[in-house]
Amino acid sequence: FNIMSLCGYIGTWSSHRGCGQSWGSTQLILKRDHTCEVNESWGGVRSDRGSRYYRGTWSEEQKDEKLIKITPDPGEAEASGAMVREYPLHEFNDFTNEKMGRGGWSRVGGEEGPDRPRSS
Repeated sequence: FNIMSLCGYIGTWSSHRGCGQSWGSTQLILKRDHTCEVNESWGGVRSDRGSRYYRGTWSEEQKDEKLIKITPDPGEAEASGAMVREYPLHEFNDFTNEKMGRGGWSRVGGEEGPDRPRSS
């Protein structure tokens, strides 16, 4: 596959799904060397709040559609409960559903992590 086509996906992405009853929030940091960092948090009215952080690698997969696949590093899965995740590539390109909490990803920073508000 063409590495140049994926350069556009390098950076920090944030996605929020769900509502007050039950929600999940994910932050992905996709790096140029195809390593990544993942922060997941979740909660809701009837569920415990929780979070996990893990490192892994990311790649492009072609199934029924193009996906970004996140594979936790060995040992991370046992330590944190991290699982392989697959996100449709189009969710990174099309933010029409973002405001409705149905997925979609917003770019919130570079591969070093989220952009920090500049202090005056």
